[in-house]
Amino acid sequence: MRGVSVTVSLRRKTGVDEGNNAVYKTVSETVDDVLILQGDQDAASGNVRPDGIVADATAYFPKTFQGSLRGAMVTDPAGREYKVVGDPFPPQVSYVPTKWNLKVPLTRTGADIG
Repeated sequence: MRGVSVTVSLRRKTGVDEGNNAVYKTVSETVDDVLILQGDQDAASGNVRPDGIVADATAYFPKTFQGSLRGAMVTDPAGREYKVVGDPFPPQVSYVPTKWNLKVPLTRTGADIG
């Protein structure tokens, strides 16, 4: 099984301006071998979370990915844009049997819908 390449975009603080206001820049990186499945893959809760957020897709990132996804945007090869829900982190065990250990719920942004 092989995943696809996605673009992960994050806003990073790059400094402050002369008024001491934070200055941000969007930084993007390509992550290879990501599995993307339609809907929320958590059968117990369906695709609607208690706070009303709908998970339109679930991405599985490979163990080789070490970054944070909090506040990130993910763009798939078809150009669909998703926002990462929450602050996903991998399980705290080393014996995950596949090469994908980071389950990431995603919601469509609407920027590409239409």
